[in-house]
Amino acid sequence: MSLRPVSRAVSLVAVLLIPPAALAAPGDPIGPAVAVNAAIAANLGQEDTDIALTPDGRSVIVWNDKLTSNGQFLRILGRRVAANGTPQGAEFRIDSGIVAAKHPRVGIDAAGNFVVVWQQSTEADQSSRPITGRVFMRRYNASGTPLSAPILVDSTPIEGHEQFNPSISMNAQGQFVIAWNSYHRTMRQQFWELSEGPVLARRFMADGTPLGATQLVADRTSGSLLVSQGAGLVRPGGALQLLFATQGPSVALRPDGSFVVAWTSGSMAVAITDSFIHYIRAPLGLQSVKAQGFDSAGNKQGRPSEAAALVSWNDPLFETPDVALTPDGGYALAWSQYNRLRGEGIKRGIFLRRYDAAGKAVGSAVEVMRDAGSPTVYDPSQAPSIAVDANGNMTVVATAARSFASNGSPLGPTRPTCQGTTSTFIISAPRLDLHANGDYQLACAARVSVGTSGVENVVLSQRFDGP
Repeated sequence: MSLRPVSRAVSLVAVLLIPPAALAAPGDPIGPAVAVNAAIAANLGQEDTDIALTPDGRSVIVWNDKLTSNGQFLRILGRRVAANGTPQGAEFRIDSGIVAAKHPRVGIDAAGNFVVVWQQSTEADQSSRPITGRVFMRRYNASGTPLSAPILVDSTPIEGHEQFNPSISMNAQGQFVIAWNSYHRTMRQQFWELSEGPVLARRFMADGTPLGATQLVADRTSGSLLVSQGAGLVRPGGALQLLFATQGPSVALRPDGSFVVAWTSGSMAVAITDSFIHYIRAPLGLQSVKAQGFDSAGNKQGRPSEAAALVSWNDPLFETPDVALTPDGGYALAWSQYNRLRGEGIKRGIFLRRYDAAGKAVGSAVEVMRDAGSPTVYDPSQAPSIAVDANGNMTVVATAARSFASNGSPLGPTRPTCQGTTSTFIISAPRLDLHANGDYQLACAARVSVGTSGVENVVLSQRFDGP
């Protein structure tokens, strides 16, 4: 893969340059968007970015890089960025496999040491055999030198369960927590049947030593369910079992080692007959967004909080939630959901809700943005990312960004993300982290029109004025 010509890099920055505003307001860009990836291609691309910042403004950005046009083979790349937004060193490959690696997430400590987690298949023949997914991690020092090879986060996983959707949070001292989801795959009469599994987590010391074994965050009974037992669900003589699917964890770690995990909980019906098993969605069930607090020893603190709950008709209603800590010891959640119960068909919106240190809700859910039928305003397929500054002000980003005061009041309208011109189109939800002064930094995967070369895929980073 060749490096981008200097002339093209200069033209890309020129296309993305945004004139500074006369008066700074939340969401105003501070300088142009900067291309982070060193190699680009018109037919391939980058997606699923993540970013982590140190207190002095240095950052690490990671992303998925497609090796083939059909996206079947993915690798994880990363690059360090200086506090002034200049990429440092070359981009580097993080995974070491020959099969698909995806969903990278990164955590960083105050000194700049960082850890990357991702999910990856351990089966080479994906066309004829099931993907045996596992969650891996890799540690680096502040200069980007690997401190380990890729390591399995859970070396003794639940038998028959695959692992996916990892999330990581690291505190200033370098301790970190990784959370992930799992599901069970079984063969029944030449059909693969899936059963969503539990949300799991594991704590680590700064040197990568595990702090105890993998622990259960939420299992398949962590929810509620209403069922309409219509004809045809179960054959005569059969039985109906009700399970709860859990997916999409996000984790946030405090300086003292306590942490919060957020996830979605949905319903699934399992119809058991005398000859085979069908895994089907329940005709009517309750799906919800939940969060659970843990103390510094990994013990659960109280019962899970429920941010939102909606009745489902065969469709998932929530995207993966994101969680961020608040300075008063509480936390804030952001999630994407359908608005079916509001008479709006399949339109979606982004919402946030605040919680105190005891996990009790502070006020009602706040609508961040609504699907307006245009991806330049809000792409409903994108899960949000949230960050909270030292004063409790919150910023939520999907394909647009919006900031809120600590009491939940909006600080202006939605603002663009990494979009210097109308020729920039975001292809996966941006991720954000905060500078010490409250400004937010985004990492975006985008397509841009550059000169006469047509559309190109690029990973962008850009700083914006905070609340």
